[in-house]
Amino acid sequence: MVGQVIITLAQMEEMPRRLYLGNWSLGALHQKIGTLVEEINRNVALSQSIDWPVE
Repeated sequence: MVGQVIITLAQMEEMPRRLYLGNWSLGALHQKIGTLVEEINRNVALSQSIDWPVE
């Protein structure tokens, strides 16, 4: 399985910068992204509070 993935990658015109192999790694990635989005959303107002006024 992994060997076939390596062959596929070698044949790609543009290889991915990141590749998560298997359902476990994809699930862990989705969980991490969800956690990051929640954290960012909790602090949106604070993050935006330093913007210069737009005229």
